[in-house]
Amino acid sequence: RRRGCLYVLGGYDDEKVLDSLECFDPAIGRWEPLPSMPQRRSFMSVAAVGDDIYICGGLCKLGTSIAALDRFSLSSRRWLSLQSMVQPRSLACLTAMGGYLYVVGGCNGEDEIISSMERFCPSQERWTGVFMLPWRCVFGAQAAHSHYLYVCGGCEGVYSLALATRFNQSTEEWERMPSMRTARSGAAAAATAVGDIFVCGGFDHSQHEDCDSSMSTGVQLSSVECFRQCSGAWEQLESMATHHSFSGSAVVGDHR
Repeated sequence: RRRGCLYVLGGYDDEKVLDSLECFDPAIGRWEPLPSMPQRRSFMSVAAVGDDIYICGGLCKLGTSIAALDRFSLSSRRWLSLQSMVQPRSLACLTAMGGYLYVVGGCNGEDEIISSMERFCPSQERWTGVFMLPWRCVFGAQAAHSHYLYVCGGCEGVYSLALATRFNQSTEEWERMPSMRTARSGAAAAATAVGDIFVCGGFDHSQHEDCDSSMSTGVQLSSVECFRQCSGAWEQLESMATHHSFSGSAVVGDHR
């Protein structure tokens, strides 16, 4: 078992949907192939809990959304298929928080945008709740800190959203937050040690054709904004050097 490694799963190459799992070890600077996923998939959601990697939903090789949930154990190097979600999802967000997995929004098997969140308990190996979202959402930015799950922006089918909300794990209720300064979908989000939420890049479709059309109709963003816990407000930060959308972000170390 290795710690501090990067794992890449599935997706597309030039010809087909992939079932591959690869591991990059920074200590030796090499990629290593690991056992393939139970089925080919792309646009799935991925999160880690302890020494286990969970993959949820996605598009199968036939191009349809699936409800499957699978777990890869870094200890045994084996895959295990678990209880499926209530409904198929692709392009959803999956986040680990407080011993649970939360999968938010996405598209179902009929390519409709979903307005619900499902919760999975790894210790019980079963789904333990379905919660309605304040709005239907795909391409949202998601981050977790303490007992809060933050959902920022996304697309509700026609326009990008500036809306932001957070799920209180203690009360199991959504709490409305101030809207972001910029409407954005396909942005990246991350939480710092003190709970500040950074949202970076994405697309702004607020005044353009719907989000399901070509992304060229929207405005690709380089802007960055941060929700400060101390003030309860969004703060505009210096923009990135390059426009980014459908990217990833992470916090390294105890940065505040």
